[in-house]
Amino acid sequence: PHQWFRNHGRHLRRNLQSYRIEISSQVVSSQVEMPTQSFENLTVWQKSRQLVLDLYQTTRYFPKEEMFGIVNQMRRAAISITANIAEGYARIGQKDKLHFYNIAQGSLEETRSFVILSYDLGYLQEIDKERILNLAEEISRMLNSYCQGLIKYY
Repeated sequence: PHQWFRNHGRHLRRNLQSYRIEISSQVVSSQVEMPTQSFENLTVWQKSRQLVLDLYQTTRYFPKEEMFGIVNQMRRAAISITANIAEGYARIGQKDKLHFYNIAQGSLEETRSFVILSYDLGYLQEIDKERILNLAEEISRMLNSYCQGLIKYY
């Protein structure tokens, strides 16, 4: 083994050095494509957080009997949006990122459904429903764009 390393060590070191350069350039290009330092800097996460806070405020006035029904489910679905965006941000591979952003999109649709049902049940006024659904639509477009960007450029 020692003789083999002496004969091939220089070549091996040269390959490792070029591999490090390759990795370094990938890291640099990755930093250029994603200049944020944290998921908290992502506009889509900030909008999703705004949605969660808005839903918490709005659902405070729902009937008490719904506190463990639609209120709990709607809040959990909304929280899941921000949580999955954060987790997806932290993932390294394209497939992992897309998986978590897709779950966030599913939670967003679930939240939309609960908002519509809440309006149908008379728990939400139309102005509140429209405000929340418009924000949800904006978040949905942002998530879709981000996923398309990952597919196209990653």
